[in-house]
Amino acid sequence: MTSQTRHKEIVSMLRVLLWTLVAVYTFLLPYLIVVYNAIVKHFSAAIAGKVPLTIIIVMGVVFSIVVLALKKNIKTLILLIPCTIIAWILISLEPNPNKYIHIPEYVVMSWILFEALSIDYRGRGIFLLVFICGASLGVVDEVMQGILPGRFYGWRDMIMNSAATVIGVLTLVGLRTTPAGDWTWIGCLKQCKKALGITLFGTAGAALVCVSLFNVKAHGTFDGSYPGWLLGWSVLFLITGLVVILFPVHFYMPDRTANDTGSNPSDQVVTARLWILCPLIILIIMHGLVMLTIAKGLAFL
Repeated sequence: MTSQTRHKEIVSMLRVLLWTLVAVYTFLLPYLIVVYNAIVKHFSAAIAGKVPLTIIIVMGVVFSIVVLALKKNIKTLILLIPCTIIAWILISLEPNPNKYIHIPEYVVMSWILFEALSIDYRGRGIFLLVFICGASLGVVDEVMQGILPGRFYGWRDMIMNSAATVIGVLTLVGLRTTPAGDWTWIGCLKQCKKALGITLFGTAGAALVCVSLFNVKAHGTFDGSYPGWLLGWSVLFLITGLVVILFPVHFYMPDRTANDTGSNPSDQVVTARLWILCPLIILIIMHGLVMLTIAKGLAFL
């Protein structure tokens, strides 16, 4: 086995490991309430409420230490200013201190997403894709909470998840190097119009789903409170989205660019695929969760 083959195997294993970590981390987030309940049981609700804020402060201190240890430009610490402002605004608007845990949760989410994406991503725009994926997974998190007993679906948490992802991205800007390349990959998207159209179709449907779920939450059930046409929208998107994934040649595998002389797709094409597949898969999960909830007749709060 050559060193090059061995390197490819390691990269492939790392890719699978990191994306599996993203999936498992997303799935486990709604269940962290178990940790909170354990702290309340063994200590007190007051102590449990202080844990999220303590984690946020510790993460800020660790960030400063890492910046100094890596001998980064001292100006990097300036990034703590917008991070602190965002965190302060979120804390000011949310009276429940237990909700502050969303901030470190989605800072970590952005870090994991960056590591997973950076394996294959080449070019500009990775931080924007990290934010889009992190914020979208924050919505998935809320939909999951609406299904679980004792948990609730809420717009405040969605905003907090998205804002916390911004904090995570800012820390990444300070600590990590942007993958080499430019915006050439955008040209590859022109050859993926069908896949982009289906993704936009799913995005529009997801926005309508999110709004309609508040009406379902008010009634506690989908019966009579969730429009049938929107369910049909989700079904149609789920079918077409899966078709896109199962038949990549027809949807998101554009021709190689002119400067691609190897047997593998160019870096630009791979990056373009990430921009299509990552949001598409998250949207499929989102619509699929709603359909599963309706099919099983579960309560939604």
